[in-house]
Amino acid sequence: MFGNSDCGQWVANSKSDFAMKTWLLGFMSGLSSGISDPKNDPLKKINSAEQIYLWMDNYCTKNPLRTVSSGGNNLFLELSGK
Repeated sequence: MFGNSDCGQWVANSKSDFAMKTWLLGFMSGLSSGISDPKNDPLKKINSAEQIYLWMDNYCTKNPLRTVSSGGNNLFLELSGK
């Protein structure tokens, strides 16, 4: 499962691994689907998938022992203002 990929794998492979990027976007969409009021969806603050990828690049560079799913959760919380 790609969500169990560690940040070391993300940093090494994200530029060429379409499946890893696709998994991340699906994961973020899944988190967003739990928002009861679509007007308050934190992902509305994102303008492109590339912004998510760049955020994850930075997160994983700083946290190489964490997982891609933990990064996705952290991004979602950051966008939520929590």
